[in-house]
Amino acid sequence: MYFLGMLMTTFRSIEEYFQICAMADRRQDSSAQPEHELISLKMSPYSLTARWALRHCGVPFTVTPYEPVVGELGLRLRLWRYTSRPRDVKKVTVPILLVRNAATKQHVALRSTLEIATYAHTLSEIHQHFFHDADSVNAWDARYQRMLAYVRGQLMSDVRANSDLTMEYAPPFLRKHMPTLARWFATIGVGVFTRKYAVESAATSIDHIRETLALMQSILSTQRYLVGDEFTYADLAMAVAIDHIAPGPHSTIHGKRKDLMLKRNITTGFEDVVAWKDRIYDQFYGTDEKHS
Repeated sequence: MYFLGMLMTTFRSIEEYFQICAMADRRQDSSAQPEHELISLKMSPYSLTARWALRHCGVPFTVTPYEPVVGELGLRLRLWRYTSRPRDVKKVTVPILLVRNAATKQHVALRSTLEIATYAHTLSEIHQHFFHDADSVNAWDARYQRMLAYVRGQLMSDVRANSDLTMEYAPPFLRKHMPTLARWFATIGVGVFTRKYAVESAATSIDHIRETLALMQSILSTQRYLVGDEFTYADLAMAVAIDHIAPGPHSTIHGKRKDLMLKRNITTGFEDVVAWKDRIYDQFYGTDEKHS
């Protein structure tokens, strides 16, 4: 029964992705077809960052929701269409921005938040400062990646220690129709997810996080933004990262996961940095309509 349900869910995912591929091919000749498709995980801060960057730069895009584990094979099959290098599909992680150019027939897959944000910046007509001082912005992206790697490790620890949180990682179809199988599948999925990112999570610590917060506190004591006098990707990325160690109303961390993260008191002594994060969200975030 377990394996039957697992196969049903996997085949359903593959079928959906092939349908999306076919629809995309049929619509490429239509001028109304969006050029950009974001493969996005609703609960992922990385996906949130990508959506925000695209929206801020005025890049039109559609969202295809991604389902961890069961959606991986289907996504791998889709990526074969976008790369000539097999190694590029060995490790699949989202967000991924699929860029289709109907005129040139070129297909490109952007595989990281930084790549997506950089690409969005090149298309923006009103936010040319978004990557002002690219070297400094890239350095902040590295800090963003390290902070979220720590958050991801802590969240997985919480999920493993609290069985009621595990079900969040089961496919909705299984949660609704086969709860017993869903719990088993979610447990397997959490294990796969933990092993997949174990190296990144182990490479950071609370000390690294607090060093970054201290650096931000020092910089923001004399200026409004992290790089220069305008809002850049550095501010966007770090606001998202901080919002996941001190979750606010826009965070992808909710309920018990949020309570457990707040109990760690990571931002104690950096309340001014948290307040800055809230101001960034209030001023630049708006409504994340493309939330999936």
